[in-house]
Amino acid sequence: MTVSELTYTPATELVTGLEPGQVAFVIDNGAYAGQLIRIQITRADVDTDADGVVDQVNLKVSGAVIDDQNQVQATGGGEPMVTPGKVDSIATSALAEGTESVAAVKARITDECVHRMVRLAAAMQAWESIPSAG
Repeated sequence: MTVSELTYTPATELVTGLEPGQVAFVIDNGAYAGQLIRIQITRADVDTDADGVVDQVNLKVSGAVIDDQNQVQATGGGEPMVTPGKVDSIATSALAEGTESVAAVKARITDECVHRMVRLAAAMQAWESIPSAG
């Protein structure tokens, strides 16, 4: 499966126990069809020049394969299927000028994270098929 073929649908209403900033999607096709993916975005404001004005907003996005109770699923070898967080920064000047929007950035990083999570889950299962040296 290539990333360009991956489709998914919002599924937040199918999952109980989601926390603020978390949304869920169900994978529609491919090897992971039917799997629930949780995406979480958190924010940190940064005053880069210490003048008391926020200069950039950092959005950290992470993902996980979950069940309908928001519990992280594990590979056959017991490893939790969770992506490392990735930070995307938005200059507040770009927000003020209208060259960036929070909604557009959130949509882009959510889409990227869904794809990252599916790729990582496949990689985790592939490396578990290789016998351990220890």
